[in-house]
Amino acid sequence: MVSTDRSLRLAWALAIGLWLVVVVQWFQRGAAASPEAVTPVASAASALQPNVEHDRPLPVAALPPPGASAPQVAAASDSRAICGIDGDPDLPRESGPLAVEIERQRSAAWPKLVAAVRARGGATTEAEATALEALGAREHGARSIGTNTDLRCTSGSDCLAKHRALAQAVYAQAPASSDHLIALATTSRDPWTVWLGLRECDLRMQAPQACAGLTWRRLAMLDADNGAMWLALAAHDPAAVDEAVYRASRARRFDDYGRRLSAAAVAALPQGLPPGQRTAAWVALSRDDMLAPIDGVAFASKHCSEAAVRDANRAQLCEALARNLVEHGSSYLAAMIGHGIGARLGWPAAPREALHDEQRALAEVMRAEFEHGDLGCRAIEASTTWARELARDGERAAARRWIERSGVPLAEWLRRADAHRRDAAAVASAAATP
Repeated sequence: MVSTDRSLRLAWALAIGLWLVVVVQWFQRGAAASPEAVTPVASAASALQPNVEHDRPLPVAALPPPGASAPQVAAASDSRAICGIDGDPDLPRESGPLAVEIERQRSAAWPKLVAAVRARGGATTEAEATALEALGAREHGARSIGTNTDLRCTSGSDCLAKHRALAQAVYAQAPASSDHLIALATTSRDPWTVWLGLRECDLRMQAPQACAGLTWRRLAMLDADNGAMWLALAAHDPAAVDEAVYRASRARRFDDYGRRLSAAAVAALPQGLPPGQRTAAWVALSRDDMLAPIDGVAFASKHCSEAAVRDANRAQLCEALARNLVEHGSSYLAAMIGHGIGARLGWPAAPREALHDEQRALAEVMRAEFEHGDLGCRAIEASTTWARELARDGERAAARRWIERSGVPLAEWLRRADAHRRDAAAVASAAATP
């Protein structure tokens, strides 16, 4: 396999490794469940986004659609309530027993989920089931790692070494499933299966020799009309940049495969799965969504930097690429990267600002939906329904439809967003005042 950017590999590994440990410690402290706690915005993706103001989308995660039906259990209203687990009056509410119960529920749900995915049949289900097996093993191992690991460090080098060792320990939890997934990918001609294998290789600090049989060029050729895969090739292979960017500028699709695994798992969730097991499974799947790829679009922003577009030939290519990202990118990240490049080329600000307003409105809709907590029964059911729609329609289309269904005008959502921003600024100012 072509040598990949080691900093990206380390960032991905640290993000999920550290998050698994943080979640364990969060439950051990008995902290309140909140959208920020369960779906962190400070991830590898946000850390690696290009440092261009209009390139960075607002953090939007796990948005439920309107009118989602709640399961046949009492809807949770307490911000700490966890559907099917914390609402059990016979379950001790101390942090230790609660953490043990959540892990027990996830361990009980995971084999059923993997079996249900395999039972669906089809060209990709074995790879999806194997990827879920690996994720489940790492979730299980992460709890003991988090319990027994001291994350305190005194210097930059000491911290890096400690966190690198932690990430390696997390990803060493599932060698058999991981190796099997990579083997499936090396012989497959299905782009999604190959992508799962490539991600597995990139996330392992010590990639096995079989990863040499997987290349981003092979994936781009298998999904040749997908601009996201050509940009990923450009990000991973310096020798392929010119060809890959040109192909991306002419593509008519931009599918980065983000959230596809969780959507496949949600679609296969057994109907009779108890609420507690369904909740614990969804938490694990949501964490896996942190690994949505960003390297390709981040490379596009760097390739079409302010300095680069001063060259007439580069500017022409970047113009086509930016328009493609805006018109065909299904995610807000792709569209905002396109608009960021367009700003360097002199595009008018109004369309970019309109997209930014749409994101702000979407964040307010999410805030309203989850104001009573995002692990209550209604929120879990709504979030899993949203995952299906997201995979089916893409982020931008699904989000626009949801904003419309809210019945609240866009201007009102923006007014609320501005009010929340002012309140946050006032709180920060008061905290900074001696």
